[in-house]
Amino acid sequence: MEQNTPNPFYNKTIIQYFLPENSRDAQIQISNVEGKIVKTFPLSTGGFGTITVNGGELAAGTYFYTLNIGNTTIAIKQMILTK
Repeated sequence: MEQNTPNPFYNKTIIQYFLPENSRDAQIQISNVEGKIVKTFPLSTGGFGTITVNGGELAAGTYFYTLNIGNTTIAIKQMILTK
């Protein structure tokens, strides 16, 4: 999983990721600094992909996004939303 671009962002940002073939129960979760999950993007196709995070759906602040495959955390990165 790559760092989101742009970062910081205010309108939208893109997260690029790679899933091995036959990955099951893959998702990217966005959580706030308190650890509350505020958005989940299920991922169903192996290979390279992107998701777009709409800044209008979240309050300004710092967020963490996590790539999970099954019960395993693969990567965690930070992004900042400005308004």
